[in-house]
Amino acid sequence: MIVNHKKVARICKKEGLQLKRVKKKKTKFGKMAKNHKVTRKNQVWEFDIKYGYLHGEKRFFFLLAFIDVFSREIKGWHLGYHCKAHDLARTLAVALDDEKIVETDNLIIRSDNGPQMRADYFKDYIKELPTDHEFIPIRTPNKNAHIESFFSIYDKHLQEQYFWTFREAYRWTLEFMDFYNNDRIHGSLGMSPKEFAGKIEVHDQEKFMQAI
Repeated sequence: MIVNHKKVARICKKEGLQLKRVKKKKTKFGKMAKNHKVTRKNQVWEFDIKYGYLHGEKRFFFLLAFIDVFSREIKGWHLGYHCKAHDLARTLAVALDDEKIVETDNLIIRSDNGPQMRADYFKDYIKELPTDHEFIPIRTPNKNAHIESFFSIYDKHLQEQYFWTFREAYRWTLEFMDFYNNDRIHGSLGMSPKEFAGKIEVHDQEKFMQAI
């Protein structure tokens, strides 16, 4: 006797044998990203998380990075076997302290809707920090284009590497960050991010203004 699933469902409903449907919880999103005219350093930072592979240890590692949209500098980063909300909070706090960011800088940090970014721990932690957090809409990576571009460069160089240990991955990433900030010529800047950040003057900033 062949019985399809619809027939079984009707019989279960009639006999009161159906289980209650569990309603999916709606994802809570924070403040949605707005378009900004970026005209100076430390106005908008984008951040995201990328993973790599440790061949010798047969496990993944994770890289978190914050990039300044105006200068393209990497302002802070974390590399570890995991990247949780507390790693995100600590890395941001250190970067803000290094850059001496204060409330009057009106810094905006922007990210996607990853679980670390939406975690209650991180949300509560940044309430005490001099920054405002925006989320890009779902399926709009172009709103986080600068950090996505950085990770594509990192990934291109990463594919050429074979890491036996985490220490090797960390040392290589440290050297890559120094190369990216200080030596690599950025196509849209015509110089390295660090050199651009040091040379740009107020009257030149309008030339580099962009909407994101």
